[in-house]
Amino acid sequence: MKQYEILGHKVTFDEETHTYTVDGVEVPSVSTILGETLFKRKYSGVNPEILNAAALWGNQVHVAIEDKNPMLLNETQEQRYNEFWQIIEEEKLDIISQEEIVFYEHNGKVVYIGRYDLSLKNGHGEELGDIKCTYNLDLNYLSWQLNLYRMAKEQMYKKQIKGLKAFWLPKRQKGKMREVAMKENEELLEFIGGL
Repeated sequence: MKQYEILGHKVTFDEETHTYTVDGVEVPSVSTILGETLFKRKYSGVNPEILNAAALWGNQVHVAIEDKNPMLLNETQEQRYNEFWQIIEEEKLDIISQEEIVFYEHNGKVVYIGRYDLSLKNGHGEELGDIKCTYNLDLNYLSWQLNLYRMAKEQMYKKQIKGLKAFWLPKRQKGKMREVAMKENEELLEFIGGL
């Protein structure tokens, strides 16, 4: 179990159960909320063994990027790793932080929590990014996920996030960067209010 002190709150993350608590109260993650509401059937019909193998493949690429160390990757994973860093360089992006936990308070209660992959800086300001190694890139899902992280980060640190990006590194084709649509806070708040 990992423990953090974030803006005066005690946050814990249990890796085995993938659960978060804030000040002793369990708080659902963004992925849990989306998986139980808007994207309930996202992976229904996909063989769990295939899902687990794909998740492991993607997680290995993800960790290598975070650690800036491709040593344990196979040839294809290393290609995607290199493509990611090439995109970062070509787009003149600076990585400010990785794997930062953010949470959102609504009506005096922490209603969701999560960890975004990347905070990036370019000439326009700070943006949030997500690394996906999935077969298909679901930009609708990513828009919800990253916008919930964005709204939480903006609330916590009183700063504006200027954009959202997806770094898509699939096994069978070259890695790409895609812009992710920003949502209005009103739409996000309406969704949260219905939880």
